Amino acid sequence: MNAVGLAIIYGLLWKSVSLRPLRYAVAALVTFIPFRVIHSIIFASDAFTIPIFAAAALFTLRICENPRRFGAWIGLSLTLIIGMVCKYSLVGVLPPIALTLASVMWKQLAPGELFRWGGIGVLALGVPTGIFLREMHLSDQANGFSTHGQWLGKDDPPVMRWRDILTLQKSDIGILSAPQYFQDKIYETRKFSYLGLIHVSAFTDCSNTFQALPKDMMADRDKREQTFFVRDRSQFAQVLQEWAVRWCIPFSILGIVGTLFCGVLSVQSLLSTNPWLPNATVILTTMAAGTHSVILFSLPRINDPYTAGYWLPRLVMPSLLIFYCLGFVMLDVVCRHWNHRPAARNVFLWAFSGYTAIACLLFIGFLL
Repeated sequence: MNAVGLAIIYGLLWKSVSLRPLRYAVAALVTFIPFRVIHSIIFASDAFTIPIFAAAALFTLRICENPRRFGAWIGLSLTLIIGMVCKYSLVGVLPPIALTLASVMWKQLAPGELFRWGGIGVLALGVPTGIFLREMHLSDQANGFSTHGQWLGKDDPPVMRWRDILTLQKSDIGILSAPQYFQDKIYETRKFSYLGLIHVSAFTDCSNTFQALPKDMMADRDKREQTFFVRDRSQFAQVLQEWAVRWCIPFSILGIVGTLFCGVLSVQSLLSTNPWLPNATVILTTMAAGTHSVILFSLPRINDPYTAGYWLPRLVMPSLLIFYCLGFVMLDVVCRHWNHRPAARNVFLWAFSGYTAIACLLFIGFLL
């Protein structure tokens, strides 16, 4: 399922990135980036978020191309229904999808058609919305974790403050040593900033999920009971992960700048009849922002965001993956308008593609 989701994302990125070296580079990064590889093989609801997100984006794009595609409306609704049952944070895609499709239908449909297809759209998005609200209602009645257990009291101060979320701190220099989740206790409150935690957990195997089992766990694996244990890294894997966390700093910077860049251009594209970004890019940008906002705006109200791992990429997998891709989209836009000295531009593009390839080799080295 994740392979299919990845193939869909390739297709959407091909519509967003036109320069061949950047296409190869972004495809390699989304394929081998550690947090996607790690969580795609874990049997939990997180493992299905990327294929669901990708399918929803694909159906949304098909509707944008032709709002009269009844089958695409059905496909989108069914995909979102599965998403609401699978992972509640995917509710964040509903508002951006609704706004994007409303903008497209307003521009493309006559008044009579707008009323008819608008009604279909309300029904297609209303069913998954109703399912989500029903889930939250049942959780509220049962004093469930989603609606009660994870939240601070009304007058309690935030554990993770906005300055912890949006800015770096001096201690973030420690992430360059690729600290491990359990052994180095990177989950301690305010030990690192949210941005630092996201970076180290995105580009390393911080929980050692892909590292070797302890020797005493190897015997009679089929007979043992479920027992908690901690995996340790080899020295070789530690060195590769230290290189990776440092080597990939440009990707995190590009991801932040590219997301802001594409976010502004997406707003322009939705409001204007002469959009600056293709529909695929607008859809990916807005859906990623919506999905991430569900977790991001909850962080200051969570009672234990650090120890409970609310900063881990598994909670924001689709959005984080797209944010890193948007850095490549921004480079593509800039380089397409770089008409001065095209030879120098081509050298830069292939050099950056090679830089990305080296990062992917580092990932493969410590994930094998």
